[in-house]
Amino acid sequence: MKQRKGFVRILEAIIASLILLTSLSYFFIIERYSFWGDVLTQTQVNDAMASLYINGTVQQAILLNNATLLHTRLKRMLPETVDFSVEVRGIPNPVIRIGCNCTTEETQKLKDMLYSTAFGYKKRNIMLVVTNDSLDNLAYAPIDVVVFFGYRQFDAANRSYLSNFLANGKTLFMLADLKENEVKDGFIGPLFGLSWRPQGCGGNNGNGRFPESQENPSSYAFKVRNYFANISGLDANTVFKKFNTQSNGDGANCITVDETTAIESSNGRFSYLKLNITVSGKGRTAWMAHYTPDEDEENAAEVLSNLTTASIMWASGEQFLLDPPFKTVPKVQRSVSYHHIGVLDGYETFATRVMVWRIFY
Repeated sequence: MKQRKGFVRILEAIIASLILLTSLSYFFIIERYSFWGDVLTQTQVNDAMASLYINGTVQQAILLNNATLLHTRLKRMLPETVDFSVEVRGIPNPVIRIGCNCTTEETQKLKDMLYSTAFGYKKRNIMLVVTNDSLDNLAYAPIDVVVFFGYRQFDAANRSYLSNFLANGKTLFMLADLKENEVKDGFIGPLFGLSWRPQGCGGNNGNGRFPESQENPSSYAFKVRNYFANISGLDANTVFKKFNTQSNGDGANCITVDETTAIESSNGRFSYLKLNITVSGKGRTAWMAHYTPDEDEENAAEVLSNLTTASIMWASGEQFLLDPPFKTVPKVQRSVSYHHIGVLDGYETFATRVMVWRIFY
């Protein structure tokens, strides 16, 4: 009898547990999510983008900066329950927004140093928009490149702004004649990848050229050289006259040459333009020595302006969204991405990334 009672109590406990678990499901919604839907969506995106690339829609949209063309056709090929954003990488931004942390006079000087604020590049139209403001305001502005003139001793707050710029994928561009103590201040040197030449400034003649690394497609010099050649019509053997080698009577711009040098002295000893992508892989930094065009050299000022513009094109980040105006990309969503490598104008490669997310679950 006692064994039978014990069995009944165990049975009652099991039944009570089942009732309790069943009732809990009323209060707690258990989300079930299948990744098979994502696989299907990714396949549809892959097929759609491959088709739009083959028929020329992707290239046409990029050349004309026509986001509506691409989005309209892609939307017809995807389910109505998803939305998407298209990112283009590897080529200059169609609109490069430059925030100059400068005086009014310096802002005008920057504009004068540029080849043009609107020009053609490989059948594309490129526009440079230059504004000036304080670093704290620029931190929240929709800009691609932050430019400043001359050496700065940035305080802790401004250093934080600079770090945030880089973390958000923006570029810091410094136009300055630097002396040894400035390069070795512990901040500017590491930030821009600069080191003072141990042998000193002997032989610093101010005549610049593209380094031999320009032939390596993975080098930054290669990209700047191509941009320069296309907008100027000049070849890779151009000599840039002249970069400054003195600052207030002291030797300046005696910067070591390395793999990030985009312009070096004609004797190969000094850097006049250095380009870096930060450790995070997002932000970029660029330093260019000031220059004084050689009055005896024909078109020296125009040649240097083309070089400055080509450097800004690289500094744009070579990454932009090809989306219609006012499109909002959600920060947190389940998404799938499609990467595609394409070619513009015969040989210039670019990559597209389509981010897709579900509107409804």
